[in-house]
Amino acid sequence: MAEVLSSTRLGISGRYGTFAGMSHEILRRAAEAVEKGEEAVLVTVVAVEGAAPREAGAKMLVFSDGCIEGTVGGGALEHHAINKALSLLREGPHTFLESHELRNLGMLCGGKATLFYEVLRPAPLLAVFGAGHVGLLLARLAREATPWRIVLFDDRPERLSSLPPGLDGQVLPGYQEIPKLPPITYAVVATETHATDFLVAYELLRQEPG
Repeated sequence: MAEVLSSTRLGISGRYGTFAGMSHEILRRAAEAVEKGEEAVLVTVVAVEGAAPREAGAKMLVFSDGCIEGTVGGGALEHHAINKALSLLREGPHTFLESHELRNLGMLCGGKATLFYEVLRPAPLLAVFGAGHVGLLLARLAREATPWRIVLFDDRPERLSSLPPGLDGQVLPGYQEIPKLPPITYAVVATETHATDFLVAYELLRQEPG
C-alpha cells in the first residue's frame, strides 16, 4: 500500500489552546464533516504505557484526501495512523483497534500506544427534484421512514418557503445548475414538466461518481 503524506487543516497550538479544548473541537469538526457529507476517520489514543508522544484521549480526524485535524503524536505513529485510516475508508472495517510498540516504529520514546479507529460516513442523501405534491409527499414519507438527510430542489421559491421540519430546500432557477451531489445519494426527479425532468436527469447522469 502506498504511503500518503498528509497536510494539516487546523493548527495544533493557538486555535485549540488546551487538550480538552482540542478534543472538543475535533469532535465538533467530525460532526460537522458528517453533516456536510464528508467521510472521515476518527483516530483516538485509547491507552498508553510508558513514554508516548500523546496521552490517552488524544484525537485526530483523517479525511479522504489525506488531510488531518488534530494529532495523535506526530512522527511515525501518526504517519502510520493516517495511512491506516485511509485504508479503512477504502476497504473497511468500520472500527479497528491496534497497539504499537513505539520502538518498532523507530520512535525514541519507546512506550506503547493503542489506537482506536472509527470510520465516519454521512447518512445517505435523498435529493428530490420538484417540490410539488408528489415530491413533497415522497419527502415526508422518507423523513418518517429513514434517518436520511432530505433536500427538495425546485425553481419556485414559494414551494420551498414553508417546508416541514426535517426537510431542507434549495432553489434552482430554471434547473440550470444542478449541484454536485455526495457519493451516497438517491435522486428522485418529479419536476413540473417533462422538459425539466429530462434536463435534471441528464445533468445528474453527467456527474462523475463520488
